[in-house]
Amino acid sequence: MSYEANFNSALTYMKLGQKELAIESLKRAMAQIPDKEKTKENAAYLKMLTIISKFNFEKKEGEEAIKNIEEGLKIKDDHSDLLFLKALYLLDNKMFDEMLAVLINYLLTLTSPDRDRYDYEFVGQNAINEVFNNLFPIACKKAVQYKDIMGVVEKIVNASQNEHVKKAYDLMRNIDSKRT
Repeated sequence: MSYEANFNSALTYMKLGQKELAIESLKRAMAQIPDKEKTKENAAYLKMLTIISKFNFEKKEGEEAIKNIEEGLKIKDDHSDLLFLKALYLLDNKMFDEMLAVLINYLLTLTSPDRDRYDYEFVGQNAINEVFNNLFPIACKKAVQYKDIMGVVEKIVNASQNEHVKKAYDLMRNIDSKRT
């Protein structure tokens, strides 16, 4: 059976709520992918890394999750779902400065023209609300190098005119104004 067939089996198992069988099929599929096909053009491979990382988080296996996340980000450093999941890992590990940087990178990817190609899960309004209402404020309040990061974000706002990053910068300024 090819990796595509194992991947499709995993998707079917997920729809049926059979997570363990889905994980087994994903692991088989990932083991079958030739190294030369582990590229950003292989959207299925990146989707597999995303799904298996989500399962790792559910099982409280953060270190396994980050291995898969980092593998995917080495291939495609602007993969929205993997950046979102990395931010969650950094939150769990109280790495707020890095989390803030990852969230800014995530926000920059939201206007990417390849959204549909990669079948991103964490680019909808619910995920964006989670970032602005919970993740970003936590990272802003607890980041040690907050001022330096805010300066970089200001430069990004001026250079990119990205509406999501502008909103993040405004949120940072608001939080900063309330600091004692």
